[in-house]
This record gives sequence, C-alpha cells and structure tokens, in this order.
Amino acid sequence: MIESSKEQTKTKRREVLATIGITAVAGCGSSQDTRSLAEQESSTTEQSTNSRYAQFPPYIITSRRNISVTYKTLEEEIKSWQWDSSVLTAQNTAGNFAREMTYSQLEYLGWDDFGFEGRSKYQELGNFGLYYQLSPFVVPSNFSPLAEDIYDRYETDGVRIRAAWNFVTQLNEYVSEIEETPRFHLETLLMGGGDCEDSVILLGSILYSMPTDLETTFVFMDIDNPSNPQGINHVALSVELEGGSMIIETTSSNNMRPHDQVEGFFVEIEPNGYFSQ
Repeated sequence: MIESSKEQTKTKRREVLATIGITAVAGCGSSQDTRSLAEQESSTTEQSTNSRYAQFPPYIITSRRNISVTYKTLEEEIKSWQWDSSVLTAQNTAGNFAREMTYSQLEYLGWDDFGFEGRSKYQELGNFGLYYQLSPFVVPSNFSPLAEDIYDRYETDGVRIRAAWNFVTQLNEYVSEIEETPRFHLETLLMGGGDCEDSVILLGSILYSMPTDLETTFVFMDIDNPSNPQGINHVALSVELEGGSMIIETTSSNNMRPHDQVEGFFVEIEPNGYFSQ
C-alpha cells in the first residue's frame, strides 16, 4: 500500500508538471488538456523546439562562442549583430577589476592607463560631491560594424543618433542599483538593462564608433529639478549638432528628448583606448 501510494503520487506529479509545460507553451488561459501523459510530453517537446524559431525582436541569444543581438531599425526592419563571447569575458573581467579595486590597487597592477584621470576613479562635481568617472567604460571599437551600418543607412547625424538611441532603448530596460556600478556596454547588453550611467555608456560607445565627428558629453544632473539642480542623481548624454545641443535621455524608450533645458555638469567623453586593441 505504501509503495502504491508513492507511485500514484509520482504519477500525479508528472501529470501536473506536464500540464504546466503545455500551459507555458500555449500561453495563459489555455483550456484544460485531456490528452494522455505521453501525448502531452511529446507535444510539449515539439512545441518547445518550434518556439525557438518564433521569437520576436528585440532579443539577445548565445550560441557556442557567439552572442547575437536582434533588433528593429527605425523602419521596423529586422537586423542582427553578433560578437565573440571572448570580448564580453574580457570586458566583464576588466569591469570587475575597475569596480572593485581602488585606484592605488589598479596602479599597482599596471592598470593606471585604464583611463581614470586625476589619480582617482572619481571626479568632483562642484559642491555636489564626487561621481564615478564614466569615460573609461566607453569603448567604441567594439561597435564598428553596427555603427557603420547606422551611419550608411541614414543621411543626417540627427537621424543617426535617433537610430542608435532606438537600438539602446529596445534592448535595455531601466534597472535601478543600490550603489553606483558603471559597466562596459557589452555587460549591459547581456544583462538586458542597467541604470542611467550604463545606458549612456552604451549609447556613447556607439556614437563614438561612427565615422563622424560628434562632440558628445555626459550630463550629470538632477532628474527632479533639471533646470535648478539640488543634487546630482542622474546622467544623460549631450550631443552638439549644427542646430544646437541635443540632450538625450537613455532610460526611456518613449521620449528621446524630454528635457528642454538642463543645468548640470557637462563632462566631455574621452573614450577608453586601453581595451580597444
């Protein structure tokens, strides 16, 4: 009797799991499946296999040693771009060193050419204290194929900037962090999101990789009081064009330019050449 009860429990559990699998594939609100357990398991395997080919962009997938990004252009055309996973591994390793070690430790290891200025990882922003230097995390060379495609596809810098912003905001969602931890752009892409400094680093890397001379700066600002800062709690991107400066918000996919006027600290981006080789 005991063994029989255990077997019945196991059978019931398998049936429940199989039903959950079918529902997960079919979607919420599916009607109850009355097929046999063997039929359900066979169908689940088939649908799971087919579902790999029913993904809609944007998405990121890994396969063997390649990481592939699929996204939509401004014209809703589906495009893909990929890189070798070894590049991500290198950036993740470098990022962990840069985030966890003090400047003195980096200098001791011979990483004082990392890109930090003033023998510190931080910069002073007036009376608002210290903020992490972000330029060392901007590495344009990794984005050459993507940036060149955007540059060739569109005729004006304004539209090219929007196309790059469209790429960034499609593939990343804003995720707040407890502490300031800037990341390299490939780290942010694979994580599928980050906070404001992560997304501006990503966009800045793409823009600097384009074969055009764009004057780009980080804008450290007060998101709650953009025209009269009471503190520094946000960073956006500013690009100089013929018609004036364009303040770009990278944490929103709905509005690229929500700020009419911003008072803050404009810090010129000096891309990292140390990890570009």
